[in-house]
Amino acid sequence: MPESHAASAPESWQVWLARFCENWIYAFLVAFAIKHFLLEPFRIPSASMEPMMYGDPSITRGDLVVVDKLWSRFRPYQRWDVTVFQFPLPELEWPGDARPATNSDGERIDHPLTAPLYGRNFVKRIVGLPGDRFFIHGGNLYLDQGAGFVCAHKPPEIQEAVWNAMYRHGDQPGYLPWAPGDGAAVAADGDRLRLDLGSGGRIAFTQPLINLYLKPNEFRVASWDGLYNTEGRAITGPAVKIPLAMTKPQFTYEGRTGNAWDLAHWNIARLKSDDLDNWQLHGTELNSLMGEHLADVRLEIVPAAAPTGEAALTMDFAGQQQASLRLKGDAWSVAHVMADGATKIVAQGQGVAGRRLAMAHVDDRIVVQVDGVEAGALDVPRFDNERFIATIAWTGQGRVDLAECRFDRDLHWSRRGFLVEASAELRGQENRQRNGATVKDRDTGRRDGDLIPRIRSQLLGKKEDDLSTRERTAAVACDEQHPGTIPDNAYLLLGDNSPHSWDGRNWGLVPAINLRGRTVARIFPPWRISWVR
Repeated sequence: MPESHAASAPESWQVWLARFCENWIYAFLVAFAIKHFLLEPFRIPSASMEPMMYGDPSITRGDLVVVDKLWSRFRPYQRWDVTVFQFPLPELEWPGDARPATNSDGERIDHPLTAPLYGRNFVKRIVGLPGDRFFIHGGNLYLDQGAGFVCAHKPPEIQEAVWNAMYRHGDQPGYLPWAPGDGAAVAADGDRLRLDLGSGGRIAFTQPLINLYLKPNEFRVASWDGLYNTEGRAITGPAVKIPLAMTKPQFTYEGRTGNAWDLAHWNIARLKSDDLDNWQLHGTELNSLMGEHLADVRLEIVPAAAPTGEAALTMDFAGQQQASLRLKGDAWSVAHVMADGATKIVAQGQGVAGRRLAMAHVDDRIVVQVDGVEAGALDVPRFDNERFIATIAWTGQGRVDLAECRFDRDLHWSRRGFLVEASAELRGQENRQRNGATVKDRDTGRRDGDLIPRIRSQLLGKKEDDLSTRERTAAVACDEQHPGTIPDNAYLLLGDNSPHSWDGRNWGLVPAINLRGRTVARIFPPWRISWVR
């Protein structure tokens, strides 16, 4: 080789550095493309989507999920999609949180250089689509189908994913929420539940059917017997830290046995609030948030053997209607009975021992499953589940031995935000705007007060100035006489953990342009890896 060429050849370290830089540049470009156009990881920051996704500000305690950005560009967003979106209200970054980008006088205070807008990402479930005329009642969504409003049914795979266990026999040794009547008895035999109905007895399920949610953790528990002092304040005993869970609700308090589902006698509160995105509005106490009665419940049993007589597991909605799973010998049937005695058989069949039999009242339907496969369904009339409160009981004669017994609850959208009359809340926000302890409090009071008529303007299709005095704070989209309408290119998104969710009920609709992608899977921690439905 000529000497001049040899002298101009690069040093080996220069070759290594050039290749190293090329590799990292390519890796950066690929990672950038994947994150912005294909898939992006997202940490769940709050408890609003529990138990589907656990949320927490700490990176070690919240779930990490993957958001699909590619397919979402070509497939329209659908009802029930769990979706990541940019918060639709202007905000500024604030230590440990965010604050409104408007001050208490309603003036914008953001600046592109000194105070840029803070684009927080949230995750909720799409409930309302553009053009929907709808209302939410009894925890369910109703849509105008032209001939009237019909309850929206969730697809089977989504419905199965959102069932939340509220009772599992055997999960908590010694917990037996059954009250036998005269001539009847109930006992736990290992993992089995033995029910002896005698010659015509009744065994009632005593756990209240309310929209309680307990993330397995320690809670602050105090006794409260519904008593008040002369100043109108609740009389409570000393608070104690007690571990609780949905299917492990029983505890001992100063020598007394208590049940977390019994909010009439116990004050239950979360120990921490940093994973709640609405704690400033409602605090951490569960009593004021989770007392709404449920009607959408699934009862699932696995008989160890055929009953010795004839027995029925019945959901009774205060005599308005009943759903009854009946066992007789080796035969089973599910019947729906109206108050006037009109009876329809939803499904029936042979084979009881070892079969997984499930009966659900969900989305204004009775659905029957056998070994996980739907065996029948029947549309039933809507009713007021706060007026006609559901109860569960076994009746009949003979003995029933159950290898498994579990009850699940459905999603239940709580009556918050635009679903309730808000004149008192508006006065509270106006007071917060005037007398808040900090600048952030005063600015937040102004923003949240302004949101009350703004949301109603969105759903009623009127300009804010055209709203009547009553319409500015009236409940909207709460029943058939007061529906709401979602405008084009906007969506209503709500959290699964409805009592602890600050969502579209509080701050309104999300523009289509703010949607970032559909959540497809949990990827961390390893023991919670699964698809998101």
